[in-house]
Amino acid sequence: MSVIFIISLTIILIFLFFFSFWINNYRLGDFIRQSAEFKYLPLRYIYRKFQNRKSIVYKYGLGKKNNYQKIQRICDSQLVKKIEKNRAVMHLRVGEVIDNNIKTVHELFHKVYPVNKKKIKDPELEVNGTLSYLGTRPKHPLGYVKNIFYYQEIAYKLKKLGVSKIIIIAGGLGNIGKKSREYVNLVKSLLEDKSFDVEVRINTDADSDLCIMGNSRIFIPSGGGYSKIISEVVRINGGIVIGKHS
Repeated sequence: MSVIFIISLTIILIFLFFFSFWINNYRLGDFIRQSAEFKYLPLRYIYRKFQNRKSIVYKYGLGKKNNYQKIQRICDSQLVKKIEKNRAVMHLRVGEVIDNNIKTVHELFHKVYPVNKKKIKDPELEVNGTLSYLGTRPKHPLGYVKNIFYYQEIAYKLKKLGVSKIIIIAGGLGNIGKKSREYVNLVKSLLEDKSFDVEVRINTDADSDLCIMGNSRIFIPSGGGYSKIISEVVRINGGIVIGKHS
């Protein structure tokens, strides 16, 4: 067996491995936003051909990116029930962005980031002697993961709107690991400490989750393009978006 044959076979096997990984990871947000490799039409065509014909990716087609009206129409056709007025829906981007990070969940959730000086004098916003600031979104180094100050701000605003229940929908690429679940529990505990009734859904179905969140009257985004898409669908439906997807 020649060296050239062995090298060629190795390259083919590596290609097949990554192709299988690419096809089997349902990247709804990246497809719609045409980010990374999806900006190339032939790759979008190949990826879509391998998806379920009932999926949003398949129904969305190969047209222009960020067609939020089309996503809204697809969700409307699925007859998703509206969320009650006193409830808000919150998206948490978890998965590999947390599970594969070298930082601990405590560091990801509790680290204090620079904020502006617009102080809100409310003892409920004070944690460990540090006052949070309303109207700011301290940017997390990962971009996807929001910290404790973001959710304190959200809780403050939801109280003002009379919200009593929050539905957390958490998900990411692939399986959700121990660190992600720990992060979800930290967010849940914080909200319950603020007297909210909290329901959690973890890594169910990206399509149904998008439509449920898109039909919410009050939506709290996480980081990333998937949350950005949902935020725009909520606005088209006349809902309120609190927070920033960044």
